[in-house]
Amino acid sequence: MKTVGQLRWERNIKTPANEDSIYRAPQRRKQVRQQLVISKALQNALPYNSKPKKKSWKYDLNNERVAIIREPKEQKVFGLMKMLKVAYQEKVNYEKNVMKERVEKHHKKMAEIEAKRANKQKQIRKVIFRTLGQLKGKKSGHKDG
Repeated sequence: MKTVGQLRWERNIKTPANEDSIYRAPQRRKQVRQQLVISKALQNALPYNSKPKKKSWKYDLNNERVAIIREPKEQKVFGLMKMLKVAYQEKVNYEKNVMKERVEKHHKKMAEIEAKRANKQKQIRKVIFRTLGQLKGKKSGHKDG
């Protein structure tokens, strides 16, 4: 005895689909939101940051742009200007790098000078405290003796 599934498979019959089980994208109507209306009295009571402001209308240039077709002479001029701009940008970048290197050298030099100064002050402090210690030892030796 064969099952219903085996018989359907042998005879190449598809299983009947339930109409309620078939997925359909939900059809929703578009929501229209009304603007928020704030009374004048409430607007006056609100702090400045919360008050509604009139939005300025901005013109979208992308919709109204026209393709620019240059004449051969204009194309040459445009190409030369572009090359000048690139050359100038390279020069600016080079000068920036040179300045950066100069600043790094200067910082290293200043660090060396500061290290020498600190070392010298340390040596001077040693001498001062050594002499103070000797003077203190002499004074305390005279009192005991």
